[in-house]
Amino acid sequence: MRRRVWLLPLAAAVACAVAACGPVAGYAPTHAETEVPAALEASDLEIVNAEASVELDGFSRYLAVVAQVERDTIEAGDLSELLTTIVDVTGKDADLVSLTLGVEDMTSDMPVADPGRYVDLQTPATELGFDKDDIARGNKSIRIPWDDLVSFTEE
Repeated sequence: MRRRVWLLPLAAAVACAVAACGPVAGYAPTHAETEVPAALEASDLEIVNAEASVELDGFSRYLAVVAQVERDTIEAGDLSELLTTIVDVTGKDADLVSLTLGVEDMTSDMPVADPGRYVDLQTPATELGFDKDDIARGNKSIRIPWDDLVSFTEE
């Protein structure tokens, strides 16, 4: 009997500790991996293929999206529509830290692994008002903090 009495508080403590490790607010955007690509491909952005994945680093979630287009530039208006589509589908209260976005030029003769194949997103992102230092990710993609992205789509 003593053993059972002792195990009950221990079990309760373990359950509380595990629950405390979960996300504090928002929800895990498990649908993003299928619904974001479908929405992007169905949009008027001429996206021929898209992929999305939710990556976990510790208890932080990051959304990564790669879209393929048959052109070598993305204008600020197109980037704005692309970002808005991603946020609308994923949800403004999603439990995400940031979005990493890359757009591949499918008309390029360069190998897929070549960073030169990726379309410049830094220029249109800075035209939209994102801080260049916050979005810098090299030649292949940009990373935008999720809160900044949600604020942008609400303007």
